[in-house]
This record gives sequence, C-alpha cells and structure tokens, in this order.
Amino acid sequence: MLYKEAERRGTWTDGEAAGSGAHVMIVGVSSYPHLANGSAGELAPDNGGLGQLEASALAAAKIFAKLNAMGSIAGCKIKTCRICLSPSHEEREEVEGLTEGHYGGAAFEEVRDAILGWGKDILRGGRKSGENVAAFFFSGHGVEHLGAPALLVCDILNPDDPNRNNLAISHDGLVRAVKTLGVDRGLFLIDACRDAPEIAKRLRIVGQAILDPDADQSKSPEAMLSLLSTRQLFQSYQVRGARQTLFGQALLEALEGQPPGYLPYDGNSDPLVLRFGKLESHVKQRVRELLAEQTATKLQPVTPAGDPYDGEMLVAEKIRPRNDKPAGGEPEKTRVLSNLIASRRQRLTEGFIHTTASTVAALRGDGNARSNDLANYAIMHEIFGHENVTLPWVDGVIITDVRSGDPIQHNSVVLIEARTNATDDHVSAWIDISIKPDAGGAVWISARGRDGSFVTVAIPRDLEDDMPVRLDVDLRRDEGGEWIVGSMSAWLGRVRDRQSPWSQLQEVQDAELFSDLGSAGRLAARRKVLEMTLREKRRSPVAAAIAASTLLRSNHLSELHDWPRNLANWFEWLPDGNVLWAETLIRRKNGALGRYGLDRRATIQMAETDEYAEAREHFSRLADQGMPLLSATMQFAVGQLPFWRRLLETYVLSSSDQQALIDSCEMIERSAQSLVSGSLFAGFVLADYANDPGEILGRRKPRPRMQQWAAE
Repeated sequence: MLYKEAERRGTWTDGEAAGSGAHVMIVGVSSYPHLANGSAGELAPDNGGLGQLEASALAAAKIFAKLNAMGSIAGCKIKTCRICLSPSHEEREEVEGLTEGHYGGAAFEEVRDAILGWGKDILRGGRKSGENVAAFFFSGHGVEHLGAPALLVCDILNPDDPNRNNLAISHDGLVRAVKTLGVDRGLFLIDACRDAPEIAKRLRIVGQAILDPDADQSKSPEAMLSLLSTRQLFQSYQVRGARQTLFGQALLEALEGQPPGYLPYDGNSDPLVLRFGKLESHVKQRVRELLAEQTATKLQPVTPAGDPYDGEMLVAEKIRPRNDKPAGGEPEKTRVLSNLIASRRQRLTEGFIHTTASTVAALRGDGNARSNDLANYAIMHEIFGHENVTLPWVDGVIITDVRSGDPIQHNSVVLIEARTNATDDHVSAWIDISIKPDAGGAVWISARGRDGSFVTVAIPRDLEDDMPVRLDVDLRRDEGGEWIVGSMSAWLGRVRDRQSPWSQLQEVQDAELFSDLGSAGRLAARRKVLEMTLREKRRSPVAAAIAASTLLRSNHLSELHDWPRNLANWFEWLPDGNVLWAETLIRRKNGALGRYGLDRRATIQMAETDEYAEAREHFSRLADQGMPLLSATMQFAVGQLPFWRRLLETYVLSSSDQQALIDSCEMIERSAQSLVSGSLFAGFVLADYANDPGEILGRRKPRPRMQQWAAE
C-alpha cells in the first residue's frame, strides 16, 4: 500500500525508510496544449500532424491504481512511485478518483524532476541489501529517430521554449542510465507511436536521457526489459471514446489474469506467477484482437527489447483464490508452442485475399515480361485490386542492386504469391518474393512515402540459396487523397523446401512474432540453427547472421560459441558478422558499464582487454564493408557507439586505428539518421534527394575474396 507524500506532488511511498525494492515512474499525456486543437493561446507553427489524445493519461492512472493494489512488481515490494499526468478535460474526473488527485504535471521540467528523483531512489536502493527494481510506464505521443523511441511530454513544441523541439524523453538513453544505478531488474512499458521518423528528423526531436550513468556502480542487472506497444512506422492506436488505450487494456488484463485459467499467469503455480515471456505473448495477441474489432487492415505489432533479455523474469504474482487448485498442466494452446503459433497465424490471415503462385505465373506474361515482378502492372494490380493503388506503386517503385547502383536484373527478384486486405482508404499486402544468391550483393527496394519521402528496405543476397522474403507493405491515402506507402518492412517469407536452411529460421521468426522472443531464442538454441547454417555443405551466411542475432537478443550467449567470429572472418562481404562478433565479445565481458558509464581511465582499461580490443578491430572493419543489413545487427552497432566514441576521446589508439574507428562510427551514425527499426532486414525513410543506397549503406566495393566465395 502506497501513501501520498504531502510535500511532493505526485510522489507516493510505502511509508518506510528509503531502501531497496521496486521504484516506479509513470507518465501519461493526453492533453498537448501546443499541438493541433490544443488549449494554449499559441500553437506550434509546425506540429508534424500531432494532436490531442483521449486515453493516455487515464491508462496511466489505471496502471498506477493496479500497481498500488498489487503492492509489488518484478518480484519486489513497491517502495516508491512517481506519477506525472496531463489528462484531457474528459478524463480528469476519473483520473482524479484513481490517483486521489495526487499527481504531478507532465511538462518537461516536472517530468525531468520526477525522473531525477526516481533515479535517486533507485541509486539509494541499489546500495542497500535486498533486490532492487526499476519500473517505468509511459503513454502518450512518441516518434522515432536514430532507431530509438522519443517519448513526448505535454509541452513539446511550446513556441515560448527555446528547447521546444527536444522536450521529450529518450527511451534508450533512460534504459542505458538506469541499468547502471544498481538494479537487479528493469521493466519499461511504452505505449507510444513510432511512426514519424521524417517528422522527428525535420523537427529535430530526439529525446533527452535525463539521467546520467553511474560510473562507480558495480552491479549489473540480470534483465532490462522493454515492451513497446508497436514497432517503428506503426501507430499505437486509441479508440475514440474508449477508457484506455489498446496496449493499456491488454496490459491491465494481463496483470489481472483472465478467468478461468488466469492467463497469462502460470496456472500450475501457487501463488500464480506471471513471467515476461508470457506477458509479451499475451499482450501481442490481445492488441491484435482489440484492433481487429475496429479495423481489418491496420496492425499494431507489439515489440520486446532487452539488454539483457530474460523471458523468465518475474513480472507479477497473484494469490490463488481459495478452493482453487492448480490445473495440473497448462491448457494445450499455451503448452504447445507450434499449435499456438499456427492458431495465431491463421487468425491473423483471416479476411486476406490470396494471389496464388499459379496466378502470378500466368500474369507474368501479360505485363512487361522483362520488367521486375514488383513493377509488373498486371501482377501488382491483381494483388492490390485498385488501379489508383497499382499505378502509383508501379510508377514509383525502385529496385536497385546496391553494389553496382544499377537496376536489378528482372529475374533476380521473383514474386511468388501475395495476400491482401483492403478497404477504401487502406491496403495491407504481404508479398512473398524470392531473391537469387549473389555473395556481396544486396537488393534495395524503395517506394514513395509521405511528404515525398521514400520508404525503403535493403536485403542482403546469400551465398548459395535463393532467399525467401516477405515484404509487409502498408498503403494508404495521404491528406490529398493520393495513395502512398505508409510503411514497408522485410521478413523471411514462406519456405517451401523443408531441406532449405531457411525452414527452421522461419519457425524461429514465427515464434518471436506470434509468441515471444524467449521462445524464439530457445528454439534457435535447441535446434542449433546457427551451427546448421554454417556447416560445410550448407553454408548460408545470411541465415547464420539471423540466427546469431536471435541468440544475442534473447541472451543465449552460451549457444553462440565462436560461430559469429567464423561468420565475420569467413564472409568478409557480409558486414553483419563483424558487428555480431563484436557484440558477442562485449556481452561476454559484461560490457553494460563499459559501454555507457565509464570515466576516461576505466574506458582505457576496458579497451585494452582482449575482448574489447578484438571487438574494436571488427567494428572498425565497417568503414570498408558498409553498414549491416539486419535491423537487429544495426541496433547492436548503434548501441556500441557510445563506448567507441568515448574511447576516441582518449586518443590512446594509433593514428591508423583511430581513423578506422572514426570512419566506422561516422558511417553508422549517418546510416542511423534514416534507420527504421523493428523488422528483420534494415529499413529506412529517406527524403527524395537522399535516395542513394551508397550514401546510406556505405560504399561497398567488390573484393577478390568476395568473388572467390561466390564462385565456390
């Protein structure tokens, strides 16, 4: 039970002396006075299309009330809680009731002060005996830039504030700092859109970390987990008139436990136990169901993140009701992962129209037989179903070979089949393509997006096998009624050959998309997918990179062995291998503090260790090889940047090593400016003038060894 601190508005404590436990920070923003339809006398001259929200502050207040009733989170009693809200007029009465009117405002200065106080509580708790936990919930507007979410507080774009464009919280910066404050576990629940990278770049909205890392802290967390309500280029939807957001509703239902089996709690335990992997799986599916009740075409893909990730981390416990006995086994749909995935995949495809492989083959001759299938009017019109959609797509799609800069050969990218769900103003299409192997090559697929931008994916070509890829394309009408591509991402597509190295990787991908990242990691480890993809007779470096990134993200470090080093050294034409091996070395060295919280002397000492020296050597190869093309690998590279930049400031490297590291850092930073995270292969949103693969990915030059591998 928490009690109000009368002297500090919005601060609640358990009434005992400061110490270890769970320290909670909650921010909910519905009213944005300076955005469209805001209450301020002077609105922002350019709001990027952002306006008022209806349910974010109320969702945050409900989360506060739920946590207060629970009394604990992530295995610890709640010691402190700070809550900052900006409710709409319609929400205010209910918010006041849930919080007893004891909440702080959500302008940047108030939120910053609350986060600083939260950080002090965490730091003090970390110095006491007992477990220490940080929990953070945000609901409101969000944008994404440099591959990271920025969470917008209520006075964003205030014309009277000289820092108006950066009145926002950096999610990644906050996580990086909190993990050095003496926590055993961290839980971040983020209910915000991530769909406007070009707006964030134009308005220079990046977000502030607020908390600084603690260089003196020796404790490393066992888990730092985030559950984000969507991935980049997608919205986090709110239903008009609803009393909570979709993500907030799914989260509250999960914390309560749904009768009769109390899912997603473990029905076999006493007390009932909710772990992060089950929470992740439940919220992913529940948000899909809630959104499907409103629209058949829009998606909101809930996304996990963790450094380190631990799907077994305890989130909540619930007292088993009296006279209720353990079920003696979980229901079949939760016990058998393959059945769960198949069921959810089938439900997701309901209502989609299937354009079969035979239909595509028959239409191939009806269009320009020498054009790429993705620009073939007959095929694409069959998929999209509307001339007003097909013509802008065919006229605007660009399919380029990254290495040469020339249009791709028409038979190098072959369209297999597609599934489409369409309304009058929205089209969702899953387009399965097959990409021919060409070691060192990459395919650049770009289409016209909002405000003249280009939405792009870059897909590496493999060594020996055709690669199945699914383009997930979302098309919509813009403000002028013209059809544009709202988002495009690339995943592994349907695998027809069970002997293909891609077959088990598709199962791993589906485990993450339809259940949770922990299940995907366990599946990849159990089936030794990384080793399989690099065996002598079935070498598939791109597949191996995907497997290694899954094992790293799911924290299965022991399953990696030295395979990522082999990937880096055997296949110099694939930049991902170098980043994956560098990340493996850093994580083995327990580099959380080394990357984010060290002073000059400690940075030099860390850099001189064998692990970090080798990691630097591999990272520095990127200047010649270009950026990695897996989205997760690029995120690893971005995450390594703070340490490498800190090392460069010490000037202890030789001139040649210093320059190589500078060039690699600058190349990653330049690429990250336009990066879209959240899919398998790297995506970008680019202004018209910047639609140049070489400028974004780094100039890739054919090498004799690359050609040798291709010929073997």
